[in-house]
Amino acid sequence: ERYIIKGIADTNSMDPLFDIGHKAILKKYNDELLIEGDIVVYWKNKKLISHRIVDVGADENSSYYICKGDNNFKEDPWKVRKNMIKYILVGVLY
Repeated sequence: ERYIIKGIADTNSMDPLFDIGHKAILKKYNDELLIEGDIVVYWKNKKLISHRIVDVGADENSSYYICKGDNNFKEDPWKVRKNMIKYILVGVLY
């Protein structure tokens, strides 16, 4: 399996789990089964977003995930589809 290490952006959405100055250890997403609690990195509006899966569902188009930053009050306002997910967080270097 392939892992990469990336710096954390200064958004505070995943405080206190990780913040700027920390490094994320990421595994390339290859259509693995994801469950509530997993943290994924996905593309939206030309940005990478790192949030936790809080619900899993399916509709007429395909399966999807509802995600939320641990430090955010609301869930992300869109369905995250498998084709949007680039990485799965597997660790954090503090």
